[in-house]
Amino acid sequence: MRNAAVLAMCVLAGCGGGGGGGVTAPPAQPLLPVSPNGTTPPAPTGWAAIRAQARPLVALADEFAPAQVQAPAGDGWEDGISISRDGLHLYAVYVPADLLSFTLAGDDQRRSQNYLRGPTLGMDLTTIPAGLPDPQPTRWIHGDLVHASRSALDQPFGPWRRLALSQAVWSEGAPQPAGLASGGSWSLFAYTSNQHAPDYLAHICLVRGAVPDQASPGTMLPAPVTTTTNEDNPHVERLDASRLVLFFDSIDRQAGRMHDLWYATSGDDGATWAAPLPVSSINTASDEQQPHLWQDAGGGWWLYWSATNPADGKLGIYRARQQTAGSWDAWGAAQLVVGAGNTAGVGEPTLTAAGDLSFVVVMQDPAGTAVNRYDADPWFAPRRPTGVAAQRRLQALDTTPLAPLSRPWARSLASTHTPR
Repeated sequence: MRNAAVLAMCVLAGCGGGGGGGVTAPPAQPLLPVSPNGTTPPAPTGWAAIRAQARPLVALADEFAPAQVQAPAGDGWEDGISISRDGLHLYAVYVPADLLSFTLAGDDQRRSQNYLRGPTLGMDLTTIPAGLPDPQPTRWIHGDLVHASRSALDQPFGPWRRLALSQAVWSEGAPQPAGLASGGSWSLFAYTSNQHAPDYLAHICLVRGAVPDQASPGTMLPAPVTTTTNEDNPHVERLDASRLVLFFDSIDRQAGRMHDLWYATSGDDGATWAAPLPVSSINTASDEQQPHLWQDAGGGWWLYWSATNPADGKLGIYRARQQTAGSWDAWGAAQLVVGAGNTAGVGEPTLTAAGDLSFVVVMQDPAGTAVNRYDADPWFAPRRPTGVAAQRRLQALDTTPLAPLSRPWARSLASTHTPR
């Protein structure tokens, strides 16, 4: 699976290595919230303190309110964030470790236990693939899918729950729920898995009628979508009863290219697929990745994705509007939505039907160790409502210190977790 670990690796490469692309201290310490009894709680420490200083830059400040940490952010690696259209469900790939430091150090599973951090959420980290040479690792770092939910939009998300479809040893990633069908199940639920011989790369799986806490694994898409190259970060949309459109990214589908966006269509509800095509109106000589489709209230389609921001060399979130209805390679000028600000990078954009933006922020602790230096968390930038009164309320909110909404990225992770 592609994820923020790779995203941040691109960030670091763009900034001239690990010394150039981390969180820089803001000019002043953030104000601390005051508890109900009037006392100021102790200053946060550890990763909580790094989060409190992080300031991703919302470039479209007239559309989106300032970004905030989104519960249930914690000390594990929370990546591949995807929020449901109704805003009541949040999915992620979870790794209880500093995944970026582990990747930078060469993915040596014999030393994986040194990078572990945060709760395991019931993950099996002790099953080791058969046939490995001695010495054998004692832990096997991989990614599992997790889910959090809430009952109303004004409520915080509850804690992460591991999806039982996740497999020991293998990595699942890039979850995406599509359309909440009657009876409380997803019409379509896409994710990736590297459980595919002989390449063990990231490939797209699809579940039909998935429940929010899905236990049964999906079916890998057929050729010509699935090949012996990476297909990652899927986004699937149902256009009508029989037509589907799928966007994804790949680093190796076309030789000599970096990460590019691709799309494919199906006219028989996903039984067969047309050969994927590159999104040439968006792809450049640099990296474009993590595509997400969103339809506005007027029926217009927007494509959101992650790419290097030339202003700072870090990953940012961009968007473009569809210029010709029904054409999935006719996108207008790219527009920066969220920049990294003082963080290491941002990416993985997904939106609710109302246009609220959920995404990943990668942070660096300048004082961290070789095994505990980076973290990835879910963040959220609500879309500003229309109307003078609503704008005034948001302007008033902007004068208060940033606080969490509800309290509280080298190589593919797929290759990281290939049995070898």
